[in-house]
Amino acid sequence: MKTNKLLIVDDDSIILEVLQGILTKANYEIIATSSPNEAYEIFTQDPTLVAVLDLNMTEMSGKDLMLKFFEAGYQKGRLIQALF
Repeated sequence: MKTNKLLIVDDDSIILEVLQGILTKANYEIIATSSPNEAYEIFTQDPTLVAVLDLNMTEMSGKDLMLKFFEAGYQKGRLIQALF
């Protein structure tokens, strides 16, 4: 039974697919998107998610997306920022 939910945001489809595969095998429920704006909508609809963010996306950086989450009132301990 999968109980841990992760939101993965990366504009590189290969990295997104690899992370999704690895983390699904590790018993995580994965929601994956390449769009930071879509990720924001998903995150605001499900405040139980932990987010894994790419730092260097073209549409919006992971740092900017993280700041947008914080401005919406989400806690810092719930975000994981990836360094790839």
